[in-house]
Amino acid sequence: GESGEFTVDLLQPSTIGRVSLQNTNNRGNNDRGTESFVLLGSLDNKTFFPLTNGDLPRVTDPKGTAFPFIDFPFAQVESRYVKLVVTSHYRHPKRPIDHPCQGGGLNEIRIFAE
Repeated sequence: GESGEFTVDLLQPSTIGRVSLQNTNNRGNNDRGTESFVLLGSLDNKTFFPLTNGDLPRVTDPKGTAFPFIDFPFAQVESRYVKLVVTSHYRHPKRPIDHPCQGGGLNEIRIFAE
């Protein structure tokens, strides 16, 4: 599969040292959750440096349940841009790997100084 990504612009350089991620299961369809990711920072949105990487658990909570946030701390740095690259995702267990309706997702990202 291909990786996907998004970038958050903090509008000005800020001290960051932790992200809190809330995974998804595509409204109870048991797919599209992020499995693993790489987190990068940048001051200019051109040159990125590594912040952390990690794995998120598959969301198995029933529809209508508040999904947990998972914290990923890292050494504090100055950054204006925060890029999350999904490197693997949870697919629907009944769909083959080459099914066209596959992809990773995330409900929410929170970015903190510590």
